Amino acid sequence: PILITTEEEFLKIDQDENAYYRLENDLDFDNLEGAYATIFPTASKEFKGELDGNNKTIKNIKIDKGTTYSGIFGRNSGVIKNLKLDNIDVKYEKTQTYSRYAGLLVGRNVGTIENVEVNGKMTLAFTTTLEVNLGGLVGTLESGGKIIDSKVNFTVEMLKPESSSSYRNNINLGGAVGKLDKSKMENVKATVDFNILNSGIANIGGLVGKTNSDDYVVMIEKAEVTAKINVETATLTATNNQEIETVVGGAVGLVLGSKFRNIYVDADIEITKPFNNKPRDVKSSSFYLGGLIGKANNLRLEESLVKGDINIIDKEERENID
Repeated sequence: PILITTEEEFLKIDQDENAYYRLENDLDFDNLEGAYATIFPTASKEFKGELDGNNKTIKNIKIDKGTTYSGIFGRNSGVIKNLKLDNIDVKYEKTQTYSRYAGLLVGRNVGTIENVEVNGKMTLAFTTTLEVNLGGLVGTLESGGKIIDSKVNFTVEMLKPESSSSYRNNINLGGAVGKLDKSKMENVKATVDFNILNSGIANIGGLVGKTNSDDYVVMIEKAEVTAKINVETATLTATNNQEIETVVGGAVGLVLGSKFRNIYVDADIEITKPFNNKPRDVKSSSFYLGGLIGKANNLRLEESLVKGDINIIDKEERENID
């Protein structure tokens, strides 16, 4: 293997995307100046080799530049294993600054992630009508991809961009995975704290934002989720005929064809109903909420348990509480 002993050596992984790498030391990116630049941030190249973290820790990474694929790695089709990530801080705070696929570890993954532990946060304040996939481990887990024996502690705050007179979003947000597409997760634990301002489409789950499959293959098996999810739905756009949909599940927001087995969820979900600065701007506003699943089409569920609370309050009540 190629041995990695310094932060500078780690950043050179993109020089050989097919190699076998092994960490020999903990890495602290506070030792380097400036924000971290995602490795493999575009569709032209991806990590295809193997990174053995050797149970070492990478910490203090700050990402504030939006690229199509964003994370420690933008794209991965190889193997990442035995790794700990601590204090990963992602910020997209300008109107045009965001990534279509963003995870603390990988933006878009078709490879294998095994025995990885992640602790980090995202602060989001951008506007777009394009689908954006956001996850504590990976943004999108695609066909053939796997996450095994891993856990994540993930905090997200999503706000209105200060420089924008309008605000729209279309997000799939999950504690581990934003969008799970014909792929599999097994023995994954997620602890999340989400505070989201939704002014568009939002599929939010403590584990996965949205799943997609053509059949009933097992996509999630053996998972534990502890989730605190707060969503305020607001109309903050100058565009008429705005459609707002909020889908929130303690484990998974939106399910389109999947099979889940052995999931345990402890979730507290609070939704603040929409308030309209200009009522004519809103074509429709809908909510789908569940302690386990927010909204499902073609789901098979086995041996699962959920507990917690769901509260729905209106804007005026929220202001009185505050």
